[in-house]
Amino acid sequence: MDDNKVLTLVSQERIPMTASMRLILEVSNLRSATPATVSRGGVLFINDADIGWKPFFDSWLMQYKKSGKFGAYHDMAENVFTLCLTTYVSDSFLDDLRHKSHIAPVVELGHIDSLTTIIDRLCMDLKGNKKSHDFLKRLKEENKEEEIKAIYEGFFLFAGMWAFGASLDEDKNSFSNAWKAAAKIKFPETGMCFDYYFDIETHW
Repeated sequence: MDDNKVLTLVSQERIPMTASMRLILEVSNLRSATPATVSRGGVLFINDADIGWKPFFDSWLMQYKKSGKFGAYHDMAENVFTLCLTTYVSDSFLDDLRHKSHIAPVVELGHIDSLTTIIDRLCMDLKGNKKSHDFLKRLKEENKEEEIKAIYEGFFLFAGMWAFGASLDEDKNSFSNAWKAAAKIKFPETGMCFDYYFDIETHW
């Protein structure tokens, strides 16, 4: 881009920018950018190693706490998910995951995004399905808080096995065994942990 706000592409096509036009470019690096392009743009460099994925997880959890999307038990769910994150997604776990064979590369934030998305879906089903809601309500009336916590921990484990394990190649078996061994609640006896459908009354 020159001083007259004309952007020249690699194909030599020239695109003049009007006063009202703005360009926002998201790139992984600036290796192919000329000094002129860099000097004329407001460059904001964010190092993912400095920020990490934890602010994303904390923001996601806080959003649920404020909106009450977990229903009447969102405080309990928040505590369980926070504890599960500490228990199951440790630095050593993530470091080991980096050295496993993946079908396609996945960044750590991608794993966490998948984890939270699956939990979102499970919690929506729990709140919207009358059978599940009545089951949860009955547990609450009977003061079976540990069983309610086990349901939310089951949500985390179910989401985690897909979020962290689905992209694995030949290491899927070892991940499955390690994930089931680390779980504080019992997995259904169905072989690999990827082989079953989740139902809160049947499994947890």
